[in-house]
Order: sequence, then C-alpha cells, then structure tokens
Amino acid sequence: MNKKEKIAIEVLKKQIKKLENINENNVDNWSTSTFDYIKRYLGDCELTFKVRHFHFSKLINMEIENVYGGKPIPIQRNVFDIDKKTIAKELLEECISAIENGMMAVEPIDNFLSKFNSYQIGSAIGGILLIIFSIGYYFGIEKVNKDAIIFEYKNKQLTDSLFILKRKISVMPNLKYK
Repeated sequence: MNKKEKIAIEVLKKQIKKLENINENNVDNWSTSTFDYIKRYLGDCELTFKVRHFHFSKLINMEIENVYGGKPIPIQRNVFDIDKKTIAKELLEECISAIENGMMAVEPIDNFLSKFNSYQIGSAIGGILLIIFSIGYYFGIEKVNKDAIIFEYKNKQLTDSLFILKRKISVMPNLKYK
C-alpha cells in the first residue's frame, strides 16, 4: 500500500469518527467534505455516485392546518434521519475497502498540450498546415514562373538563331554541290 492510499484511508476513517457527532446542523458540511475526499481518491466511479446521492433525510407525509378552515393540507417534507448513520458508515467502509483493493483514481499525466482544449489544438494544426501549403504553393509557382521565363528566353534565342540562319541562306548565292 502506498502513501497516498494510507492517507486516503486515514481521512475516510476520520470521516467515520465525525459521523458519531453528526446532527442536523453539520450534516451538510460533513456530506460535502466526504464527497470531495472520495471523488479525489476514487475519481468518478459507482461509489462516488452513491456518496453524492446519499442524504441523511427521509420524506415524511405531514398535514398542515388550513388557515381558512376546512380540512388540513397534506404536504411532504424532508426531515433529518439519524438512523442513516449506519448506512453512511457502511458506505465509507466500502470506499475504504475499494482503496485497499487498489481502486485509487489515476491522476492524469500533464503535458504541454493538456493546457489547451481541442478547438485550440485543431485551430493551431489547421493554421500550421495552411502556412506550409502557402509556402509550398508560393515557391512552386515561383519555380514554374522561373522555368517559363527560361523556356521563353531559350525559345527566343532559337527562333532568333533560325531567323538569322534563314537570312544568311537567302543572301548566299545558289551553290551547287558536285
């Protein structure tokens, strides 16, 4: 058993001891702190759900007096139920048992990307891809333009040399080969 598990068990045992002195005035503080401890040590699991929805109250039917006379008005009211201490104690002992059996919550490993939400990461990736594509497109067009200029220049040189050759041939007298 590691140090964190021992601390968790000690904290839950203290909560069981505090349960002996629980009353209507401090039940909310006890319930909230107990839920926080269990959520911290067990994470989101069935036991956490049970503790979150456990209440020291019961629903009773009552009748209140009708101010205008007539029959009394039936209502339902939540009242503090001291008998639920044993259920709360069993629930905490179940949590302690779960911790002893290795059901501790695993803390997520943080990295530099965990500080950003999915929208921010997606936007950054999209922006980087756009920049890379733009740079490639710019230099690709630049190379095509450069090649086109070189091709035009060579084409003009060849055309000019052919034109000059044609003029030289037309100026020369008709030579006959023997």
